[in-house]
Amino acid sequence: MPGLTLAMLNDKELAGKLAKRGTTSDIHMYNYRTGNKDLTVVFPEMYPDKLQPLFYALDMCDMPLVVVKELNAVLGEEIIAISKFGLGEGFVILDNYIEQEKWEKLTHGTCLSNYKIVEKNIPELLQILSGVSHVKNSDFSYIAIDHFFNVRGVGTVVLGVCRGGVQRHEQLRVYPTERVVEVRSIQVHDVDVEQAAHGERVGLALKGIEANELDRGYVLAKDGALRVTEKIRVHGEIEKFYKGRVAEGMSVHVYLRLAFVPARIENCQINGNQFDAEIVVQKPLAVRDGDTIILADLNAKMMRIMGAGTVIPGQG
Repeated sequence: MPGLTLAMLNDKELAGKLAKRGTTSDIHMYNYRTGNKDLTVVFPEMYPDKLQPLFYALDMCDMPLVVVKELNAVLGEEIIAISKFGLGEGFVILDNYIEQEKWEKLTHGTCLSNYKIVEKNIPELLQILSGVSHVKNSDFSYIAIDHFFNVRGVGTVVLGVCRGGVQRHEQLRVYPTERVVEVRSIQVHDVDVEQAAHGERVGLALKGIEANELDRGYVLAKDGALRVTEKIRVHGEIEKFYKGRVAEGMSVHVYLRLAFVPARIENCQINGNQFDAEIVVQKPLAVRDGDTIILADLNAKMMRIMGAGTVIPGQG
C-alpha cells in the first residue's frame, strides 16, 4: 500500500486531528490509514527551541504542510530549511488572516512559491492527501533509523521510512558500524508484511544487534552502499541569511540522513558565498558521493542554518 509521510509545521493540534498519535519523542508521529494510502504525519515537537527536530521531520517527509500563523524569524528558518532539503512540493495553510500576497512576496524565488494553498478543513485535507502520488525519490535502498527499542519476545525493533524497499530475511549492514543483521520481520502500521515498498513507514525486528548498540541516524542498507568516514570534503554555498562567519577551525554540526553530528571545519577556502572545506566529524558518518551535507551553528540565536554542500566524489 502506498505511503505518504508529511511534515507538519507549526500546528500540533492539526496533526492530532489528521491522524492518531503514535511514537513520541522530540518528534511526534501520527498515523492514519485510508482505503488506499498510509499517512504518517511528523511533528517537530521541540522546535524552535532545538533545530534538530525540524531537520528530522523534513528529512523523513515526502512533503511538508506549513501552517503559517505569523511572518517571523522562525518561519524564515523553516523556509530556508525546506529549501536546503530540496522539498519542491508541499502545502500551505494561511492562518490568523495572513494575506496571500504577503506569503507570495516572502516565498518568491524559493521552492515554496509552488506550494499549494489549502484550507484548514480536516475532511478536505484527508481527501487531498489521499490523492497525492508524490513520494521523495532515492537513488539507493536504505532505511534511516529514527527510533529503536527492545520488545520482549521479539528483540531489537527499529522504526524508519523505507526508501527503495526491504524484504523479510534480507541481510543489511547497520551503518556506520560493520555489523550485518537479518530482517526477522516487517510491520507497516502494525500489520505484518513480507516486504515494504518505497515510502512506507516500517517497523523492523532485527537479528544480530542489540538496541543499546544503535543510535538515531544509523542507516540500514546493503553492504557497500555507503562509505564510512570521519573526514568529508564538501563544496557548497553559505546561506546568505546566516549572520555568523564561516572560518577555519570553527565548530559546527553537520546533518545527513537523521545523523546530527558535531564537527570542525578544516582546510577551508571561501570565494564569495561559495566554500570548499574538509569537515572533520567527531564520530564516523556514512556517506555517498554527491550527498548533501547541511551545516548548522547551534550557537546562533536565529538562522542557525549556515549552508549546505555536496560531498566531493572520492575524497574524505
